[in-house]
Amino acid sequence: MNDLPDNRLGEHLKRLRRKAGLSGYQVPGVDQSTVSRIENGRIRPSHPLLIRMLDGYEADRKGREQAYLLWDQAALPPETRRRQVEGARAAWEDVDLGPVPSLLAGATAAEEAACYLTRAQLPSVSLERQIALLDEAEGCLVQVLAALHAARTQLRSSSGASGTQSEDDRLV
Repeated sequence: MNDLPDNRLGEHLKRLRRKAGLSGYQVPGVDQSTVSRIENGRIRPSHPLLIRMLDGYEADRKGREQAYLLWDQAALPPETRRRQVEGARAAWEDVDLGPVPSLLAGATAAEEAACYLTRAQLPSVSLERQIALLDEAEGCLVQVLAALHAARTQLRSSSGASGTQSEDDRLV
């Protein structure tokens, strides 16, 4: 049973793994059950996991470009997205997160920026589209900086705004 409406990404990754002469147990940094679920269309890998898999397969430029395009097109079905959001919300409801929401927003924006930058580098993308993708990446990076600033401000205000800073604080 596939949870993703289209499993071209999983099939492509399976071809790359086999071409590299690896079994699902031999993918560096990825457990076999995760490889199996991705290849069978049960889950969509995160962008960092996709890169780790492509690196482990020593995929060539063409294989990577195809994987990035398929990853971008592999939208999660609405029911899966709803379950993920509800599960995350329930897990964090009663936890005092401090600056974590700001940092999580920044991490999400950073991942989005990486996706836009990756797509802008594909040779099949027109110059006009590349500029639009770079503009989107820039907007995401501004969100990253805003999230970092908000988290730092919240940490400083919650620590009593004392005039002394530890060495770790000065490095931030």
